[in-house]
Amino acid sequence: MTPFRLLVGAAFAYATVAALFSGMRLLLAQRFLPFHQQAVGVLWDDIPGRTQLLLLALMRVAGLGSLGAALLALAACAGGSLGLGRIASLVFGLSVVAYWAGLFGVTSHVHGATGAATPYRTCCSVAVVSLAGCLGLLVA
Repeated sequence: MTPFRLLVGAAFAYATVAALFSGMRLLLAQRFLPFHQQAVGVLWDDIPGRTQLLLLALMRVAGLGSLGAALLALAACAGGSLGLGRIASLVFGLSVVAYWAGLFGVTSHVHGATGAATPYRTCCSVAVVSLAGCLGLLVA
């Protein structure tokens, strides 16, 4: 295995684990997460029931998006082994970068506007590492 293939595997393994963790956390949550509470400045129990239902539904949608990003990261990593080719792997990888870069933009904005401890640093690191994985795909 070449060093670049190792880089690709490590980069997209990191993206996969981060996306799986994020997705499962959002899908299994019974209330909004601590940084959500910090951002809105309201306790979960003080939010009307119908609004809680909507917030949980939106969190579930975000969780499903994270699981989709995990599948894309796996496809980017395993694309060559599955016979998908470098271009397909690169498209999958760039989709992962776009997902995490978008999350970074949203979470850093919320952090800046509210001071909430959003996971913007994690989102940034996964986007950068995934971009490194894409560069590795180009030279591997």
